[in-house]
Amino acid sequence: MIKMEYFIEGQYYPKQKVAKQLIESGCFSLDPKKECIARVSGIVFSKNIVYIFFPKGYVLSNDDKNNLYLGKLLFKTITKYKNSSMLTEEEASWLGSTNKNILYLDTIKWLITDYLSHGIFSISDRKYELQGPGRIDWNKTIKNDLPFITNNNLIYLNLITHKNENKNSIISIIHENIVLEIIHKFGWLFDLNHPKEKTFINLTIEQQILLLEKELRTTYKTRDIKLIQNLLIYLKDTENNYFSIMLLTPYFYSIWEQMLKLAFKHDSTLMGKVPKPYWYLTGNPFKLYTKQIPDILISKDNTLLIIDAKYYSIKPKNVKKFPGWESIVKQLYYNLSLNNIGFQKIKNIFIMPSSLQPKTYEYLGYSSVEDKENELGLVLAYSLDLQVILESYISGNRPTNILEQLVKDTYLRPN
Repeated sequence: MIKMEYFIEGQYYPKQKVAKQLIESGCFSLDPKKECIARVSGIVFSKNIVYIFFPKGYVLSNDDKNNLYLGKLLFKTITKYKNSSMLTEEEASWLGSTNKNILYLDTIKWLITDYLSHGIFSISDRKYELQGPGRIDWNKTIKNDLPFITNNNLIYLNLITHKNENKNSIISIIHENIVLEIIHKFGWLFDLNHPKEKTFINLTIEQQILLLEKELRTTYKTRDIKLIQNLLIYLKDTENNYFSIMLLTPYFYSIWEQMLKLAFKHDSTLMGKVPKPYWYLTGNPFKLYTKQIPDILISKDNTLLIIDAKYYSIKPKNVKKFPGWESIVKQLYYNLSLNNIGFQKIKNIFIMPSSLQPKTYEYLGYSSVEDKENELGLVLAYSLDLQVILESYISGNRPTNILEQLVKDTYLRPN
């Protein structure tokens, strides 16, 4: 098993314990005390170590199987998000197709999928025989044999047959070795295990690249062309980079919001009922509108839930780690501006990630403005188990029971 090292976004680490390449690649920022602050979530594969950067709120498990499982969920989550979401310009610089790391990741996934579907590359030779066990080649038989005529029928006695024989080659060995290397490094992410050892070949990576390029010039099958092209990408990137893959984002808060929207089935039709702030400027006869954009709106049993997906690492004794004034006031104003659109109750909620297994959610408390609670209302705060939300996002199965339990729980809390 490859060596693993774990970090959690937002946490501090001594500089001497962090690989220099991770700092240089933007995975950490430095504070004045020369400590490193993890600023990303995702996974980095180097030649010898896998670094997993867990999202805020995660608590490392004493059982490493749990950490690896969460790492696998994180990998699948970021992969799905980058492939299915409209990335912002900032996100695209980390997760977009122009990022060489993402191209390399797509190459690895293609090679794994191709291997599972077609196996190892082989050269197919067609062997012809006289009266052999293969299929009859009628064109060659008719061309090379004179038939007997009996009862107005043509009978060929010397049937020429053919069968295809697959021959392994040096290209086959290069392909198999690359597949075995990929499974060794990345197989745990795809539930793949391959006990076979690589076959030794006395060739440098440069020599293997030259052989593949030569084969590519004489290959005409679509699958073989695509395969060799991806093998070349893999070898060239492996040769040139200290890190083979960096699937990272400093914008995991966007993923957290998207996951909650899907998990709780955000009702976008309710956005049309949200009052619009505006500017009225002297000399312009028209109002210039801007927007209020609540993260998630849900209608449940004549109750409107206004949910704000807050990506905070919760420390109950450290109020600096909780949503501040701007977030609180914005959420309270949503309550004020939506209190007359036809719902009996409005529940205002912050939801933050945490590690809660075997629980799914936890009530944390509430926020408001002192002496204005009756006028402005409260914002209830909950933490939600990160693993549950990642699993829901990957599978596409909404955890409806959690939403129902959460709604019931809000009625037990202060109004």
